[in-house]
Amino acid sequence: MQTFASSRKLNAVVVLLAFLLAFVPHYLGFASAEETNVERLLEELSLEEKIGQMVMARVLEGSDGKPSERTKQLIQQLNVGSLLFYSFKDPGFAARQANLMQRWAENASPDIPLLIGSDFEFGPKTNIHSGATSFPQQMGIGATGDPELARKSAAITAKEARAMGIHWNFAPVADVNSNQDNPVIGVRSYGASSNEVGEFVAAAVRGYQDNGMIATPKHYPGHGDTSVDSHYDLPKVSFGRDKLERHLAPFRAGINAGADAIMTAHIIVEDLDPDLPSTLSGKILTGLLREGQGFEGVIVTDALNMEAIEENFGKVEAAVKSVRAGSDVLMSAGNYWDVIEVHDGLVEAVKTGEISEERIDQSVRRILKLKIEYGLFSGTNRVDPEAASKIAGKPKSRRFAEKLASETITLVKNEGGLLPLKDETSSVALIGVKDSINQLKKELEESSPKLDIRVYRTPQSSRYNNWSPSEAAIDKAVEVATGTDYAVLLTYSRGKMPQSQVKLAKDLLAANENLVVVAEGLPYDIELFPEVPAYIATYAYNRWNSPAGGHDLMTEATARLLAGEIEPGGSLPVPVKPIDGE
Repeated sequence: MQTFASSRKLNAVVVLLAFLLAFVPHYLGFASAEETNVERLLEELSLEEKIGQMVMARVLEGSDGKPSERTKQLIQQLNVGSLLFYSFKDPGFAARQANLMQRWAENASPDIPLLIGSDFEFGPKTNIHSGATSFPQQMGIGATGDPELARKSAAITAKEARAMGIHWNFAPVADVNSNQDNPVIGVRSYGASSNEVGEFVAAAVRGYQDNGMIATPKHYPGHGDTSVDSHYDLPKVSFGRDKLERHLAPFRAGINAGADAIMTAHIIVEDLDPDLPSTLSGKILTGLLREGQGFEGVIVTDALNMEAIEENFGKVEAAVKSVRAGSDVLMSAGNYWDVIEVHDGLVEAVKTGEISEERIDQSVRRILKLKIEYGLFSGTNRVDPEAASKIAGKPKSRRFAEKLASETITLVKNEGGLLPLKDETSSVALIGVKDSINQLKKELEESSPKLDIRVYRTPQSSRYNNWSPSEAAIDKAVEVATGTDYAVLLTYSRGKMPQSQVKLAKDLLAANENLVVVAEGLPYDIELFPEVPAYIATYAYNRWNSPAGGHDLMTEATARLLAGEIEPGGSLPVPVKPIDGE
């Protein structure tokens, strides 16, 4: 079989154009050459190789953190077209592993480069442990009221990612967080206003794609009104026409901004398809997204091993239904055998006539076109690890992120001018349900070294009990806070707030009237204890309690706000009672 590497040598013009596309992804003067190139390669692919291009596998890691031999087998034997990863230790390491996987692809037959992606929702540090830039969560950026800041942070993310050999971001989140009990979207959303979310989504799409990274608004047609987490169960929603339009509008904004990919939601929207979730619904993916909203790019599923899909349909049946519905890329984020099952199940579905090969060709054309547009066939898919280490997390980007954090953090309530802490020799009790309280102590000691700081982290609270402190822990927290000049409580909720945290806040207020509550997750906590005199929203942690180990950026901003070193710039991007009187 003639490889693409050999065929491109026959057409120097196409190579030059593809090279230009690495820097100008939406250059329009190449359509004829691109189409010729896509068709030439498509004709040379077997059915199994075509379906391989449609499968996205997770990077399976060995004990050293590097892609394992099984990842190599998926690339070279199944010809998977794309990979996603959840964790690399630093930018140089990420670049070396990206190069390694691209070499494996070059040594496959056919030698088609890989698209490598990740969920960089709040910057590259989302899945790069150190050395990369971290930004506030999307709700925090929404709190700034300035979509240009979304564009700038997306641009930095794209530049750092491309330096590491990463082409595809499964962001921005385009969901409107209209249900404050939503356990899976929350601070990942820009806010509750459809129009404002749309403005931020469009800005982020431009920031990513103008700098060479594929943007992917998600989760279509909108996951923001659910009260069930699709990682664990299958949510159902009923919108009605007006509410449906509210959730579709940000996706339309992303499409109009040129988004090259859209990710599906594992939810049933009863108004559109009462039987099948969006990921498996032709009424939604083809009827609404393609025909109704005119989207011509790549449709990628959310992970097929999520229980909303796995428990109700099974990954193979789901993959077949999803392709028939209109999906192009199947995110098989499970183990090695899961990927093989999905691939082989799709092959069998074509051979038995359940899926036509013409339908497969439609998707593979879109995938190959995307790879050409982003310069993967021009040699730019190999990167310099040293350059990646210099570009990622550079001081200029860090300074921008710090300034963004101060624009994000929101002083919701400050009765009697309780903040900033007026007397730098005061005693302060820091109470928290998460380990971030220890980082706040460190940051506050650096900002205000004369403060007498006492710290208590409720030991029984963890993600396993929804961050619920025990009665004994609440009593101990009250003991620590009694008699201090100030008490600062860090709360965390990702949906409904645990009642034990509510009791903790109320008991602390009874013991110390100078109580400052800092909401590190959703900003709605104050609705359950509106009597607290001071309240700060940081939007710091998402549904996975990520970033792990403390969100240094927002914790630093919290310390600086308490110490009076910054003016908080954020405004609530979601309605919160009694602040908004609703």
